[in-house]
Amino acid sequence: MLQFDLRPRTRIHKAVHNNPNSPKVDILENDESYMLSVEVPGISKDDIKIWIEKNLLIVSGEKKNSYGEKDTRHYGERRFGKFERSFWIPEDANRENVKAEFENGILNVTVSKAPKAKPQEIKIS
Repeated sequence: MLQFDLRPRTRIHKAVHNNPNSPKVDILENDESYMLSVEVPGISKDDIKIWIEKNLLIVSGEKKNSYGEKDTRHYGERRFGKFERSFWIPEDANRENVKAEFENGILNVTVSKAPKAKPQEIKIS
């Protein structure tokens, strides 16, 4: 049975979940790992933070306004501001082996799976 909770969780459910700045995320799994692919166009990798706290993998960042103080904005569809997304990670995730790569506005986070524990027979003496 799949233990990875695919539903994104947030610390502040309503405030962060409804944040229009929250990036879109794909979650994938194979035999060796879990992968999160996060769309963060226009954000520098220096403005993104990733950490694990208890059973949560948390991605936060900020898309900064690139306009000058003297610029007059007549029309805008782009959004700026902070975001935070949190995801429950499964028990078989190896929290010591997490890798993150950033390229062309896509953040890829890979969490390796821990080796499966084999049943151990105990001899009776």
